[in-house]
Amino acid sequence: MHDSSFIVRIGHFKCGTTFFNQAFFPQHPQINFLGKPFPQGDAMWTVLEQIAGLRDFDAAFCRGEVAARLETGTPERRLAALSDGRFAEPRHPDFDHLPERLKQVTGPNTLILFTVRHPVDLVASLYTQSVGTGKTRDSFQKWLDDNWADNQDILGMISYGRVAETFARTFGAERLLINSLETLRAEPAAFARDLAHRCGLDEARTVALFDQKPRNRRMSRLQTRLSASPALYGLARRLWHALPDGLRPLAGRLSGHGQAFVPEIPASVRHRILDSSRPEIERLCAVANLPAARLGFDLDAPPAG
Repeated sequence: MHDSSFIVRIGHFKCGTTFFNQAFFPQHPQINFLGKPFPQGDAMWTVLEQIAGLRDFDAAFCRGEVAARLETGTPERRLAALSDGRFAEPRHPDFDHLPERLKQVTGPNTLILFTVRHPVDLVASLYTQSVGTGKTRDSFQKWLDDNWADNQDILGMISYGRVAETFARTFGAERLLINSLETLRAEPAAFARDLAHRCGLDEARTVALFDQKPRNRRMSRLQTRLSASPALYGLARRLWHALPDGLRPLAGRLSGHGQAFVPEIPASVRHRILDSSRPEIERLCAVANLPAARLGFDLDAPPAG
């Protein structure tokens, strides 16, 4: 299938967003990446908010802004790309009509790249980020209860099946390319070749970009303890580098520097997340005629760290 003119990635953040938005789309010589992130005041931000249903939708305005951005590309960059996690969140207003608005802007020859992640690992990563940025000091259990259907809305983030069905109704299931963060980590070259074939991209260049995919550094235990004060964390890092090599292992054990923060998730909470997400993953696989094993994770086994 080489008839795609647009790739729109709709996976949530914490599902490879940094890689796609910084290391892949902007770096591929055949892709014209239209953001994000955007410069301050860029009209493309308004376009995405209109598509997401956060503002009144003006199809002519959105198409005009996209066309203007495409004119700044080069002939080699024949495939345009967008990436927005809000397109995969049913909690946003008028979500059922979002794919149709998107289609009016990007056209029917759009490939929807939907990235998912083991639900427990996704939720744990969201919690770790909230702790590390000082947004919560609550236990995992309390944080999950507060955000299950409010604020971050965990239930909305694991509604994989509903998202897939909604986009398939508009674009067709054949235009959904569903992958998981786990498969990207385990088989980056295989996914890159599939993407290159679907979009007519140069295979060698596409594979090369995926092969050098960096993994985000895990939040350290020390960082979560000092998250309320970036200055203190910066001071701790400077002190670490000033220590003699022989003292660093002991200092690391005592402080937690260099040791990844891993939240404690009670078994009952893990089952709660899995029981809620299992039907959604089954719906996702049914829409794409995709064997569950191809997602790269087993819902009956602990998620990857």
